[in-house]
Amino acid sequence: MAGASLRVSRQELINCSIPAWYPGVQEPYIQECSVFVPLPVEFVEYLKADGIVLPQGCSLSTDEHETEQPTGSDDSDDGEEDSHEDKVWALLCNTPQQAPDFPAIVERIQTAIDTLGGRVVPKLNWSTPRDASWLLPGNTLECRTPGEVILLLKSSDFAAHDLIHRFDDCVDKESCEATSTDYVLCLRKWTEVHPSTEFRCFVLNNSLIGVSQRECSSCYSHLVAHQDQIRQDVAQFFQNQIRNKFPDPSYVFDVWRASEANIRLVDFNPFCTKTDSLLFSWEELVSGSGTSEGETPAINPVIRVVEDNGAIRPHDLQEYRYPQDALDLARGEDITRW
Repeated sequence: MAGASLRVSRQELINCSIPAWYPGVQEPYIQECSVFVPLPVEFVEYLKADGIVLPQGCSLSTDEHETEQPTGSDDSDDGEEDSHEDKVWALLCNTPQQAPDFPAIVERIQTAIDTLGGRVVPKLNWSTPRDASWLLPGNTLECRTPGEVILLLKSSDFAAHDLIHRFDDCVDKESCEATSTDYVLCLRKWTEVHPSTEFRCFVLNNSLIGVSQRECSSCYSHLVAHQDQIRQDVAQFFQNQIRNKFPDPSYVFDVWRASEANIRLVDFNPFCTKTDSLLFSWEELVSGSGTSEGETPAINPVIRVVEDNGAIRPHDLQEYRYPQDALDLARGEDITRW
C-alpha cells in the first residue's frame, strides 16, 4: 500500500481526539483521571497568535514572590533555577504585547488543578505539548498553575499543529475547511511514568499487528528480557478493552504498563504516516510483513524493543530544544536562506 493511501479522513482524526474516545473508556483502564475545559473561539485565536504573552492574573509558580518579572538584580544562589527563570522570561519579554484577559478560562484551569491534586499535564484534542517541556523545571510537563499550562500551549509546535494544520493532509481536506472544530483543554492528573513502561500499539483491520517501545532513545535490559510477557499483556488488554470498541478498523493506541498485567490506555492516534511508527516502518505495518507465518496478529503481535545501544534512536524532541539556526548549522544548512 502506498504512503498516499494511508491518508485519513477528518472523521478518523476526530475519532482519535480525546473528547471523542475518553468517555467510552472505563475508569480502571485509563491513565489517571482528567478534567475537560471547553475552549472558546477567542481563546483558541489567542493560542494561535504569534508571540507569548500570558493572560492577566497568570503566574508561573505557586509562590507569588517567584512570579514577579526580573528587575535585573540577582539575589539567588541557585544558578540552575536562575537559568530556568531567565529562559522563560526571555521568551515572555521578547514580545511586548498587552496581556489578554481570560478570567473564566484561568479560573477553570485553576479549579481543575485543585481537583486533580495540584499537579496536571495539559493536552489539547490530539496533542500534548511535549516539545515545550524544556520551559518548565526538570523538563517535565508537570504544571502547578494556569500560567504554566498556558505557557506550554503557547510555546508548543505540537499544540499549534492541532489548532492550525491538523486536517491539512486529510483525504477530504476541502470539506474540513468548511467545518468548525470544538477545541478542549484536557488536564490530566500528574503521574510519574517511567519511559520504559510506555508502548505504542498498531491495529490494522481490527487486528493488533505490532507493539513498539515508545521511547526509543534508551536501551532497557528488562524490556529485552521480558518482551514476551509484555506482548502477552498488551494483547490481552487489546482483546478485552479495545478491540471492536473503537469506531475505525485501523488505528494506533498508546499504553502505560504500570506493572505486570496492569495496563492503562493513554491515547489514540490515526493509522497514517503522520503518526510515528517508532521501531517499525509503515511499509511493513501496512503489508503485515512483520507478522510470523501461521500466527494470529491479534493474539501474538510482533513486539520490538531497543535490544542494544547500537539500536538507540535520537530523542524525538531533541530538535525542539535548540534554536533553529543552531540546528541548521549542525545539519550543514545555510541559515541565510531565512
